Amino acid sequence: MKLGSSNLTKILLQVDPVPTACEPVTKGVNFAMTTKLIAELSELVLQVIRATEDAPASPRTVNPMDNLVSDHGLTSLTFISLVVAIEQQFDVTFVDDELLAENFETVQAIADLLKPKLEQRDPCLMDMLV
Repeated sequence: MKLGSSNLTKILLQVDPVPTACEPVTKGVNFAMTTKLIAELSELVLQVIRATEDAPASPRTVNPMDNLVSDHGLTSLTFISLVVAIEQQFDVTFVDDELLAENFETVQAIADLLKPKLEQRDPCLMDMLV
């Protein structure tokens, strides 16, 4: 079937317009965004640990609930490197009150700290990360 200009116009008019604002985030999208964030953070943590000279052994994976100090040998120097890497990777800044050991104890804890910062910077971010 050959599309004439009037047929093409009809088809184009049936297509939903591009939204100008992001729509409310559903629970499934929120979960997918968190899963992707955790995966990115896990990879970043691995890179920082591997780059540290005094790392006990290069882990193959970092699970979201692994204790980064006891399970992966995170030291104070590695901690600083990790904070800087996260700030650069995700274009965020941590305030002094957030630089607590418990906020960086696990990848899940880091994701919990980072997610509101990302959402505040760009409310549509969760839609884009899915």
